[in-house]
Amino acid sequence: MEQQVILASIAGSANRVAFVVTVNGAASYVNVVDAAGGTPVQLTPHAGIVDVLSISDDGNAVVFSADGDPLGNNSDGSFEVFHVRADGSDSRWLTSTAKGAMISGDGQFVTYESEGQVFVIPASGGAPFLHFPALE
Repeated sequence: MEQQVILASIAGSANRVAFVVTVNGAASYVNVVDAAGGTPVQLTPHAGIVDVLSISDDGNAVVFSADGDPLGNNSDGSFEVFHVRADGSDSRWLTSTAKGAMISGDGQFVTYESEGQVFVIPASGGAPFLHFPALE
């Protein structure tokens, strides 16, 4: 079984690192580990293709965009934005048909791209409250 790290993000406080591992070039898993070392914690079941990964400054929240179905609500296989706490709790699906997720330093907000436009939403979920249309 061949494993390879394909994405990584370090918390602003440098206390944790989030990373994505592929297994045999196919299955992707989101993980987190204390920067001082220790055993990584797998945060997701198979997440599909993960294209962006971001961790909050305090290292307690991770967001990523993926085309898999790690929570059982992305059956169409489109890229979606997901949020999970670094201890594996509070996993949630934040968007539909979106990519490029980044979490704010304080962990309160998430930006993402959908159809050439940028949106900002609360990390707790809900409707976007800020929207930047595509540039012409």
